[in-house]
Amino acid sequence: MLSSLPFAVSVKSQPLPCCVILEYIRFIDQLIQKGSFSMCVGLPAKVVRIKDGMALVDASGVRREVSAELLADIDPGDYVMVHAGLAIAKITADDEEESSALLQDFAAAEETAHE
Repeated sequence: MLSSLPFAVSVKSQPLPCCVILEYIRFIDQLIQKGSFSMCVGLPAKVVRIKDGMALVDASGVRREVSAELLADIDPGDYVMVHAGLAIAKITADDEEESSALLQDFAAAEETAHE
């Protein structure tokens, strides 16, 4: 199951022990099984610059600084998934294109629903 995680979990660039990660996964799994867990949307973004644990990212032309502390190995030009001001996962350019297309489809569907 750990091999299916899209990123290495770390805090301040220090990897967390596997037992902590496994406990977290079990906790999330319990919430899902109880039906009390809802997913949040992450936005794909391209890393423009990294400095002092912060990354300047570009998400569809909007630039914002986010924490890069959870990801040990990102460089300018890489793509990341951003949630709540944190870069939470390194993704591929193909992942970014697919995610952006899905978000555009959702936005178009939302506009249609409100017409």
